[in-house]
Amino acid sequence: MSVLIIAGPTASGKTRLGAELAKRLDGEVISCDSMQIYRDIPICSAAPTREEMQEIPHHLIGFLPFNAAFTVVDYREAARKKVRDILARRKQPIFVGGTGLYVHSLLYEADFAGGFDETLRRSLDALPNEELYARLQKADKDTKISPGDRKRMLRALEVYMLTGKTPQQGSSWRKKSTEFDYKLFCISPPREVLYERINCRVEEMLAAGMEEEIRRLHQLGINETHQCYKAIGCRQLIEYFEGKITREQAVEKIKTESRRYAKRQLTWMRGEEAIWLEGKNPLEKILEEL
Repeated sequence: MSVLIIAGPTASGKTRLGAELAKRLDGEVISCDSMQIYRDIPICSAAPTREEMQEIPHHLIGFLPFNAAFTVVDYREAARKKVRDILARRKQPIFVGGTGLYVHSLLYEADFAGGFDETLRRSLDALPNEELYARLQKADKDTKISPGDRKRMLRALEVYMLTGKTPQQGSSWRKKSTEFDYKLFCISPPREVLYERINCRVEEMLAAGMEEEIRRLHQLGINETHQCYKAIGCRQLIEYFEGKITREQAVEKIKTESRRYAKRQLTWMRGEEAIWLEGKNPLEKILEEL
């Protein structure tokens, strides 16, 4: 039995499609989202509600506090364990999410946990993002890492400076996983439709209480050292709480960054071997491919 992955940009309809597919295939959903793992930000992370789950079991959602660290290696181990359990019960595992590195960790046997030189790490960590990105572009002109993703830039430069290879060139980075047979499906709505959905979703999240959700975390001391601080909406609302920007500016920043993130997600997916879901009936398209 193939393990299915439904990926796509934010607000593309992955959650609904995953639940509908699970109903048709007697399946269970495993989240593939690096923010939905945190139980304190269900609104900000757009975690599926009970209604959206449609009585389908969903896994790896809301099981960690906001201040917990969780690496991609941790995710891969937890995800594989869930797959084994679901298959043992003769159910269909269906991953749903848009975190590219999580999807990559499933598809390939990349060594995310390799050791690094601590002195090198400290020297790189002292550099600003602009310098890190300039060095990364020299090492890998085709890098897909965002200039704002400091953690991944540091990781890529460490790999390059110690091995002479970019992560993509590493022996295991593109070696396909052998434990499971994965089928990757990617949703790709028209850009104008996607951007309108994103804008509407931000307004819906605010109406649902995202501002209060992040205010509670702010009072608990969330800061840039916490992984879930990267959730779009968290930083922007905290800037508003601290009087650095107006509420209107915070909302516009959330919408803008969400659109940028969607664009980066689509760029990543185009580099993968995927079945594209671009029509009006993605569910039927998936069923035809199985």
